[in-house]
Amino acid sequence: MLIAEVLRVKTGQFNFTPQITSEEKRIRVGSLQVAKTDPIRRTLIGLAPAIVGLVIIFYLTNSLLFPLTSQLTIKQFSNSAINQFLLLAVYCYSLFIISNTMFSSKKDLEAALFPLILFFLLTASLWMGNFHISLSQKAFNKLVLFFKTLNKGLSLAILTDLFMLVILSLSQILIKQRNHNQN
Repeated sequence: MLIAEVLRVKTGQFNFTPQITSEEKRIRVGSLQVAKTDPIRRTLIGLAPAIVGLVIIFYLTNSLLFPLTSQLTIKQFSNSAINQFLLLAVYCYSLFIISNTMFSSKKDLEAALFPLILFFLLTASLWMGNFHISLSQKAFNKLVLFFKTLNKGLSLAILTDLFMLVILSLSQILIKQRNHNQN
């Protein structure tokens, strides 16, 4: 919604409550009505959840996880260690929620074909024109650090998702066994 407002695209009904759509057999986490606009602004609005989600994952990983893991030691089990463990649990929960809600819907990406073709043509023309982009070593190192940190955050998101999948699968099996034994 913020990106739509910045791009001066009118927005309508905003909904945060999850809904199960029977025709698509999907769960819609939330929705925002956006007025018709040009394909470039529509694509930017559609990609905003993914971009913002990646920025938040980078920020959480860089400012919360790295300091936590460097301080977390098992040598002494004190209140500080418990607080750090709880903070790590909050980080993993936040990572789980953000990584599972940052995806754009099919409707959000309908207009993405035109900007994609435009980007491809622009890139091809710059390449054919022998145009080179060079970065300073400092900028290159910051870019590499950004992607390494994001990679660690996304890897932890995958591990958190797998952990939740295992927990939910085991609990489903236990519930089925309990129901079977009661019958």
